[in-house]
Amino acid sequence: MKKVYNLVCIAPDGDHATDCHDRPFDECIQRSQDMGSRWIFYPFHVITTPSNKTVADAFGPMECFIGKRLTTLKKAIATGEYNYVLEDNNASTW
Repeated sequence: MKKVYNLVCIAPDGDHATDCHDRPFDECIQRSQDMGSRWIFYPFHVITTPSNKTVADAFGPMECFIGKRLTTLKKAIATGEYNYVLEDNNASTW
């Protein structure tokens, strides 16, 4: 049985949308890289476990949240505890 994951996209205010449900890891990565203009509203992408509660993989500086709860990451982004800089283009930084 193949492991499945979810691609979760998070907005700067902590709101999130699950873009891929129960997909292979590689498919979640590909979807994140092919985000198009949607990245403007949900610029932070992480991969979660099937339950959508735990961060299974994160990119760049968000790697410190791997193994932590998605709610912890969302709160850190929304409150400014996680300092980030959004680039002015849609090129991925990971």
